[in-house]
Amino acid sequence: MKKLMAVSLLIFMLAMTVSGCKSGTSASTTAKAGITSGKASTVSATVAKTTAKSTAVTTTGASGEVITEGPGEEQPGGGFPQEETGTGGESSGGLNSDDGPFFGLKFSPAGMDLGGRTMIFSERGSAFPPKGDGVLKNEVWWARKEKAEKLFNVKIENKATSGGGLVAYNEELSANFMAGLKFADRIFEVSWFVIPKYIKMGMALPLDQYIDYDHPKWATQKAAFRYIDGLHYGMSETVMRFNIQFTIYNKTILNNEGLEDILSVYKKGQWNWETFADYCQKTTRDLDGDGILDQYSIDAGHLIDGLLNSNGASKIAMEENKFSIGLYNPAALQAMNFFRELVFVNRVTCPDFSWLGTGKQAMIFADSSLNNNLKNKFKLDVGTAPLPKGPAVQEETIFAPYISFNFVYAYTDFKPEEVIAVHMFRQFNDPNDPSTYIDDFESFAGDAAVSGARRSYITDEEVDFWYKYTTNPKNLMVDYCVTQTTLPGFGNVYKVINDGIFTPLKNGESPSYALERIRSSIEIELNNYLR
Repeated sequence: MKKLMAVSLLIFMLAMTVSGCKSGTSASTTAKAGITSGKASTVSATVAKTTAKSTAVTTTGASGEVITEGPGEEQPGGGFPQEETGTGGESSGGLNSDDGPFFGLKFSPAGMDLGGRTMIFSERGSAFPPKGDGVLKNEVWWARKEKAEKLFNVKIENKATSGGGLVAYNEELSANFMAGLKFADRIFEVSWFVIPKYIKMGMALPLDQYIDYDHPKWATQKAAFRYIDGLHYGMSETVMRFNIQFTIYNKTILNNEGLEDILSVYKKGQWNWETFADYCQKTTRDLDGDGILDQYSIDAGHLIDGLLNSNGASKIAMEENKFSIGLYNPAALQAMNFFRELVFVNRVTCPDFSWLGTGKQAMIFADSSLNNNLKNKFKLDVGTAPLPKGPAVQEETIFAPYISFNFVYAYTDFKPEEVIAVHMFRQFNDPNDPSTYIDDFESFAGDAAVSGARRSYITDEEVDFWYKYTTNPKNLMVDYCVTQTTLPGFGNVYKVINDGIFTPLKNGESPSYALERIRSSIEIELNNYLR
């Protein structure tokens, strides 16, 4: 009797084991196929050496030769090969190599299989571009998405807000978080929404445990993603793009006054405050001799922000463990005094930039969106160059009003490293796969540009210059203070700054006096916002 019971028990256990194997077959097979399923494709040698049975895969060998691998042994986990190197930022050709999709990560994504679950990426505006329209950037977008889905055995859902626009997106996202609801797994926003509001709320997760922000490819983004707690919360793109502030100038006016092109002056290392002041004097003119100025150098409205930034100062500063009003920095006071000299001593400024569209204003400090308007709407011959270097700046700094800021949502039901890995592979510009690759320069400058740079930079020389300028490592400063009070990003603090400091400065008040008069009010407003 005991023998019969033992045999029966053994048969039952074997049956359960076989049943369990069959129930897991579908997801496991999908994961193993990974990026090798379907049509044979060209894939990165560091990621896609995996072969599914009866599938040929084209890879690139170490010497550049093309290798076609026939049927091979299946390997476990999401289409990944077995890990060949360590896990952190190595340059030996493995998954985390510097030229691979997972550079600078502190973990290896090898074997990561997400079981066919859905990961949501939120986007502001349209959730996804048209498919099958023949536009290169759109075709690449879809190819990268599908490739990431196969590699990780995951479905990527791109979600847009119902109302669209800045305010609607912020309200919908905030309402979901306050209600404890999942909005998405990876959120796209710009930096002035995330810092400080979303981080202060606890909406964004710190990522230092997973990303080495000291890695060379993350270093230029490090300061922009840092919060006052010393942790970092953001992920950007493989090649970082941002909207920078620069000098826009009317080439016709400069030619008429016999002045050298400003970009050429910059390349000689001479575009500084002294040269800028000289250009201001020489482009402010009474052209018809009636005693009334009818050509100006620059408008007072945009001048003060540009001078602050060009001297390494900003309205809101991030210190070691707190935010502070950056205008009390000596570099900021120096910039405001220079502003007062240009406006009230040299008298080279017009009250607003309406003169710009008429072709009677030589320069303006602004971002790239205005440059496009001057070129296309007003048909002006304009050029672009960096801001003039202030005396307090020791090394060149890019100042960006904001940058793209992707973060991991606190209520994600994935592990943070899973969201990071999918995000990074999803936007990987793989030179070994034509379906997912756009040349970095072409994406910056071409008609199919992801960044739309051709709309902002006019000549080939400018496109080449700005590509190198923005893709080479430099110091990066980001503005935390927006000028729209309806948006996050210290908008209410900016109103106090504008009403209590900038407006009085434009009316001739001493910078030191204005700063002291408004000090208590501005600090109260800052503390109220951060509370």
